[in-house]
Amino acid sequence: MLSSLLTNLQTLISGRFVISAFFPILTFWILNGAMAAWLNAPFRAWFKKVIAQPTVGQSSFILATLLIGTALSAYLYSALLPAIQSILEGRWPPWLVRLFLPPQVHQLEMIEEQVRKIRRLRGGLENPIPPKTKPPFQDWRDRLRDARRRGHDSHGGVNRFTRSSDGAIEVRKLETLRRRNTSIDAASLERAVMAMVMGLENNDADAVGPAGGYDLEGSRSALRELIDYAVDHAKSEDMRLGNKVRFSFGLQRPAPTLMGNVANTIQSYAEQRYKLNFEVFWTRMQRAIQKDKDFGPILQQAKTQLDFLVSCTSLTVVWWLVWSTSLASMKAGREHFLLVAVGGPIMAYAWYRIAVAQYRTFADVLRTSIDLFRFDMLSDLHFALPADVSDERDVWETLHKLTQFAEPINLHYQHPKDR
Repeated sequence: MLSSLLTNLQTLISGRFVISAFFPILTFWILNGAMAAWLNAPFRAWFKKVIAQPTVGQSSFILATLLIGTALSAYLYSALLPAIQSILEGRWPPWLVRLFLPPQVHQLEMIEEQVRKIRRLRGGLENPIPPKTKPPFQDWRDRLRDARRRGHDSHGGVNRFTRSSDGAIEVRKLETLRRRNTSIDAASLERAVMAMVMGLENNDADAVGPAGGYDLEGSRSALRELIDYAVDHAKSEDMRLGNKVRFSFGLQRPAPTLMGNVANTIQSYAEQRYKLNFEVFWTRMQRAIQKDKDFGPILQQAKTQLDFLVSCTSLTVVWWLVWSTSLASMKAGREHFLLVAVGGPIMAYAWYRIAVAQYRTFADVLRTSIDLFRFDMLSDLHFALPADVSDERDVWETLHKLTQFAEPINLHYQHPKDR
């Protein structure tokens, strides 16, 4: 009887439901039962009598009943998952949003300040300074090259440059910044270049130095590499921080939670790039995605993993509320209460941060689906494909007005030729 029941359930239950709802609920009930058997003597006695020592028929009936009950509770819970996800995204009453919004706004402002700082630094490295027409990094390279040539011509065979010379000291300071993966600004590079220019002009870099090595040429080569590092590092930091703003907050007003800000990036991406209202047209786009046998499973897998982590987060919170209250009412040992009262929030927050990381992956898949399947959606709606980016933005804005605001706008349909 049990095997046939499991087979029937397997045909009725999807893999996504099993992973995102059934397994978390099953684990939730098992852990709660274990806690109750450990801490509550009457429940422990009932468990030994009914569960631990039944007959074969009773065990099959009890197991089937528990399995069906777990499946029903998991199905009910799966229906609540969208609402739970909305709560984690910070879709709360206005008064509650005002309480939790300032930390997120502060974090966004800090990142934006870092973006402004790195762009000022990048401008000092790349933007020409009048009356010069070359960018500073190219000017520094040329000055080092010309100084080396002048020193070789004027002081052939003479090299008094040592590791204690000003140029070598300045270069080592910059090398310390590079080892720490720290940005190097234009002022620091200018000081190093000026010191090295003096050393190159007064010595022959091709000659052996007092210590028996080529410290002058080594410092010059190192400084040239540091100039390249400063430019490349500034570019990569500018891109990294820009991506952090776009893919962690988006362009919409900040949400009161990390997950809510990641969710905002999807709508921001569609709106900024195509003028597409993603929230309105997402359901219509799913038909085109599901027809793709390669991309559809990728999207489903990302959503399943996100739902699983949302389930773990919310069920951990429920477990914490139930048992911290129960232990306080039962006057259990202080160590048990503190373990649950302190460990529960830590576990829930850890699950939440993992869910936020997975949400970033899911959001990236959704942004990719916008790029790949928006034209398929237009074809499914029997609208002509746009000719260029400007035309496409006009199409989406027009459809938004027609769909969202029901404005009296006329659009021409393009039907397939076989109809």
